Amino acid sequence: MTFKPARLLVALLAVAAMPAMAQVATVNGKTIPSARLESVIKDVEARGQKDSPELRKQFADKLVELELLSQEAEKRGLDKEGDVKEKIILSRENILANALYQAQLKKVAVKDSDVAAEY
Repeated sequence: MTFKPARLLVALLAVAAMPAMAQVATVNGKTIPSARLESVIKDVEARGQKDSPELRKQFADKLVELELLSQEAEKRGLDKEGDVKEKIILSRENILANALYQAQLKKVAVKDSDVAAEY
């Protein structure tokens, strides 16, 4: 893979200079929506890290790098290879199944009296 540090630098500078808007950055014409960064921050906070400007910058940079690498992989046709294609499908299905599980879990209400009766 030919990695172009100049491209990464330009993308990172765009992130640093950008106000909080509907996008984190634009990488080779493709935008990274702020909703994606918010999703990552939410997951990180759930694991106990505190939100901060430094944390946001760190993950914005990672999203830019991930986008650059993904674009290069697609350019090379790696997303069309059998094993990679199947893993993409499995990842999508896993994410959707988890979302359904979490949605159903929110609907379940366990009363204190039920817990006390059981134990």
